[in-house]
Amino acid sequence: MVFADIDPDTLCIDPDDIERHITPRTKAIMVVHYLSYPADMDRIMAIAWKHNLKVIEDVSHAHGALYKGKMTGTLGDAAGYSLMSGKSFAIGEGGMLTTDSREVYERAVIFGHYERHGEVTDEKLRAGVGLPWGGYKYRMHQLSSVWSK
Repeated sequence: MVFADIDPDTLCIDPDDIERHITPRTKAIMVVHYLSYPADMDRIMAIAWKHNLKVIEDVSHAHGALYKGKMTGTLGDAAGYSLMSGKSFAIGEGGMLTTDSREVYERAVIFGHYERHGEVTDEKLRAGVGLPWGGYKYRMHQLSSVWSK
């Protein structure tokens, strides 16, 4: 893991500092949206496209934040959300993953949801279905996951 500087105004990753850290071994840019301030995603996505990199968003401190009218967590390739008591969406211990990639979704299903292996359509992934892929069972219980208005 290689760290880039942050923008002192938003405390999010500074796009001006990202490219100098990219090497042939770089696979992704990890973006943390902090204190509901979204990172500069237009510039970050342009850097990612230029270098053929994935973008993973950490939305744990920016649940519901908008970037130019779009929800944080929907701008990169995948996003993770922590839902613990110190976060803005405090509903107990838990987390969420969002992605619009079928491959990322299916890999997540195989890693932690053994009973849902039937949803996997990727033949490369199906070859290992039925075997534990090492996923942890840190999912929250149903009462913690209930959301009411």
